[in-house]
Amino acid sequence: MKLDALIRDPIFQLNLLLWMALDQPDQVARVKPLFYRWGYRFLMVEAPLPLPPSLVQVAEKSGLDISLAPEPEMVLGNPANHRALYLEAKKESFSAGSSTARQARGHLLAAGPAFRDIVSPYHGARLCYVLPEDRRSLMEACLAELKAELTAHALGAADTSLHGLAAGPQGVDYIWDDAFAAYVGADSRREQVLPTAGEETDPTPLLLVYSAEDYAGGATPDYAREAMLKQVWAWLLCEVQVAETGVPLAFKTDTLLTLTTGGIFNFLGKERQRNLCRLVKEQLFKPISAHWNEAETKRDDIEVALNGGVLSINLRDELAKAHFTDWLEDGKKLRPDFSALPKEEPLAFDFDREVP
Repeated sequence: MKLDALIRDPIFQLNLLLWMALDQPDQVARVKPLFYRWGYRFLMVEAPLPLPPSLVQVAEKSGLDISLAPEPEMVLGNPANHRALYLEAKKESFSAGSSTARQARGHLLAAGPAFRDIVSPYHGARLCYVLPEDRRSLMEACLAELKAELTAHALGAADTSLHGLAAGPQGVDYIWDDAFAAYVGADSRREQVLPTAGEETDPTPLLLVYSAEDYAGGATPDYAREAMLKQVWAWLLCEVQVAETGVPLAFKTDTLLTLTTGGIFNFLGKERQRNLCRLVKEQLFKPISAHWNEAETKRDDIEVALNGGVLSINLRDELAKAHFTDWLEDGKKLRPDFSALPKEEPLAFDFDREVP
């Protein structure tokens, strides 16, 4: 996939930012971990930040169209100085009169003076919009207009920075402004964060998190969904291969997703967690369980059951283990389903569902 298209892809943008906040040794770093080196650590990823009730009242009286529970790409915090980065990625700039401005107003309020009441003990945040470099100046003008609008209604808006992604022959550069450099203590204003061998690159090895909610308008992020499921599949296979025979194994969707995402799954919003767990259960766990419980494939030495989000496997001896793992590692036999799940209608009074 061409780099210029990738830097406009929502999943690629999100995962690039995630890698920039991961602790990685210099020698093997897939993406230069700038945020981590500046002292910032994960607080939340794609999780809603409901505005305080007092601010909601003022926002509603203003008559402005404002998201009251905005959901940024991620929020990072520096535990040494209690400063935070509030990051939101976009493939394109937009105007103050567009429908997207509703979300932007919410971000400006959540990352503003109210942030200290939302995310304790952090006393301040900087709202950083990340988008292709050629759209940065247009986005800057839009944010200035939205901030002036909120200020006119006595609504405190966040300090902002505009960050650019630039694709070139050598890879992807990350670009930021002077105010952000002063905020994080950076000497430079531009760094190559993802080196590549040319304009084409395979984004799948960079995938940590996939969210269907990041795509709209009929877009189909098949590569991301398939890559995420294959990572879970590979981890499951490895766990079975090293396990003792005769000892029941239990694999939970959320545990496997925590392992395959390097722990980032735990920072996701609850709804995103639930949807990812459902995807793994429906498209991977169910085909495994169904195969070993069919009349023609059922065996006394291989027991497989699916209960909620838990896949249980009991392999009686090494022969059974070899037979099971040979089947599990063969995609033509397992035939996992990489298609998208249909949207699930919320149940009435289902206010706080737990991750399966």
